[in-house]
Amino acid sequence: MANITITVQSLLNTALYDSYTIDNGQTVAQLKTAINSARSFNSTWYDLVAGNILTESSTLASLGIVTGTQIRTHNKIARLATKEAKQTAKLALATLDRVASSETRTTLTINNLPTKYSGNTLVNNANSGGLVLGRPWS
Repeated sequence: MANITITVQSLLNTALYDSYTIDNGQTVAQLKTAINSARSFNSTWYDLVAGNILTESSTLASLGIVTGTQIRTHNKIARLATKEAKQTAKLALATLDRVASSETRTTLTINNLPTKYSGNTLVNNANSGGLVLGRPWS
């Protein structure tokens, strides 16, 4: 097969697209693996879309994806199984965004949040010393 260069919409900023060079014989799942490696994303957070949601077992060539193709991301964090999984994913994505934008506070301490989830149960998380500056970021 042949190498192609495509752009994929970033999960961090929907106005930005990241460039990837990949063999068009690779599957959508393999493209997602490349994206996850480059950006520290998790495959459960998004689908790839070019007109329709792309089937992960399909090859890029079979989908007609060629050099110059722009692929959108479809954020699916809201459809994760538990509120804890959603909260964790959103915070992980926020951490990546803070790092990418050179924010000085990028370390997340989930126990500094006033509330967090355990499964689907909301857990109050009072900080006995009072509010923590910048919580949950340090």
